[in-house]
Amino acid sequence: MADGGRQTCEEFKGKLSMEEKREKVRGYLGILGPCHSVLEVCFPLKRDSGKYVMINGWRAQHSHHRTPCKGGIRFSLDVSLDEVKALSALMTLNVLLWMSLLVVLKLV
Repeated sequence: MADGGRQTCEEFKGKLSMEEKREKVRGYLGILGPCHSVLEVCFPLKRDSGKYVMINGWRAQHSHHRTPCKGGIRFSLDVSLDEVKALSALMTLNVLLWMSLLVVLKLV
């Protein structure tokens, strides 16, 4: 585990041992790790000039542990697969933070 993970374990509140805290943090990081699914499409587009260009598009779903899945979708010449994966991870964290807030406020 990187130094940042060790620091996270030390700041983790509770009566757990340090090893239990490390296992809990590893579990959280494992869930938030890679994208669960990525769909890639490629299609031709005819420009006004008559030229054809190929447009790549991606739809990434970061986490399937709560449904419906939120993710990232982009169709552009200026976007990359990594950017779409990062967007889907941010959407997962967005939902996580909102759900945590609702639980704290006892609205769920």
